[in-house]
Amino acid sequence: MKNILFTIFVLTANLSFGQIDMVAFGSRAAVVTNMYNPAIPLEGELCFNLPLLTAHSLTANSTFSPEDAITIQEGTQYIDIRKLVSNLEDENIINVKFDSDPFYFGFHTQNNKGFLSFGYGHFFEINTNLSRNILTYLGEGNAQFIDQTINLDDENFGLMHYQKVYAGYAHHINSKISIGGRFNLYSGFNNFELRSLDASIFTDGNSFPAYATTASLQLDARSGGMIAHYFDEDGYKFEGKHNFGLGHGVGVDLGIQYQIDDNWKVSASAKDFGGYIKWKNEFGRAISLSGDGEISFNGLNANLNSDNIEEDLENQLDEFEAELKRDFQFNRTIGSYKSSIGNQFLITAQYQTNNKKHQMIGLLHTRNRFDEQFYQAGLTYHYSPTKWLQLSTGYSWMKEVPTNIGGGITLNLGSIQLNAFSNNVPGLANIGGKSQTSLRGGINVVWKFSEPETKVEPATESTKTDTKKYF
Repeated sequence: MKNILFTIFVLTANLSFGQIDMVAFGSRAAVVTNMYNPAIPLEGELCFNLPLLTAHSLTANSTFSPEDAITIQEGTQYIDIRKLVSNLEDENIINVKFDSDPFYFGFHTQNNKGFLSFGYGHFFEINTNLSRNILTYLGEGNAQFIDQTINLDDENFGLMHYQKVYAGYAHHINSKISIGGRFNLYSGFNNFELRSLDASIFTDGNSFPAYATTASLQLDARSGGMIAHYFDEDGYKFEGKHNFGLGHGVGVDLGIQYQIDDNWKVSASAKDFGGYIKWKNEFGRAISLSGDGEISFNGLNANLNSDNIEEDLENQLDEFEAELKRDFQFNRTIGSYKSSIGNQFLITAQYQTNNKKHQMIGLLHTRNRFDEQFYQAGLTYHYSPTKWLQLSTGYSWMKEVPTNIGGGITLNLGSIQLNAFSNNVPGLANIGGKSQTSLRGGINVVWKFSEPETKVEPATESTKTDTKKYF
């Protein structure tokens, strides 16, 4: 219990950051477009990443910024739950998503009809949907709800940390249609899912001791791999023998692209379709808490600069946990279970001018994660004044975060390609007072081989024909 709550507060206070890289889609930047639709190959004949320098992406959406949860007193920073609560809305969606593709290698087949790709990715995501009431209760205690009943039934919290290796293939059926697929093998590090919560809490203002709280609680959760992570005097640790994961699973990416004419094309894709991780028996936990009883809790606070931040929070959470265990039935069983990676679906329509300098793309994206459905729509524009430079901008909308104005740049310096994108440039400077942004950057090596020159013999009367050039 205390590990779960500690994770919620530390992450939401410092990382209030999920959308896809909409501004990057359809750009010249290698890897990005192919990763979201395996039917769309890269422009170059061969591409690979410079290890650890490419395809890192951080996306961020929340109803508050980190500054809303931190108080500075005499140069010391504190996680100030009371301050956070004062800045909350009735429902607070927070999605933190970090994607990294440190290795990618792709190349066209000899006849140029196929494109093979291989790679490795590392991913972390946390998603919450918490009401003002539960955060007020945890932050300030039950004294704020005298003679009131708190009902908690729409709360949601999930965390997933995993890696994957994959192999993909795109194939041109003809000049108009291309299809593609990718097989993903997942390996999980840790996971927590709050599968159901139904709670009713009442604080009696006339009780003795003061402010006694009576509660009815039903909670069901799953935890995978959390026990292999721990803190010691040297910092955060992960048990080395589990570096290849505490659970494994598979999933696929599928895609199709149709070229309507020289200017228009449309595409559709499914990413992580059917993807799951099955946690090993010894690292899976089923957690339940149920019953009726009395609890008293004074709230949380922690010093961010303290060397004992975890101990500070744990001491407070230990007291809260003891209150729960006194009157409620707490069960934790060991066993294997499955957690979903989360299906993603993307539909796009693209227009490009004849000179290929201007490109406009409309996108619609949806994703299911931890029982929360995310929708995102956007319009992206790419401008290529020269072969070595492409500028990008775009507008996107996402649930709970209506304004995202993005930008990006791609530089092709010979075979070296540099790119950087953000779905919300103003959000990088925290303009608007919300944490709504994303940042992606990378360095790739892309080769585009030219056809070997052939010697052309002078035409004679017998060899002169009406010649045409085909692509």
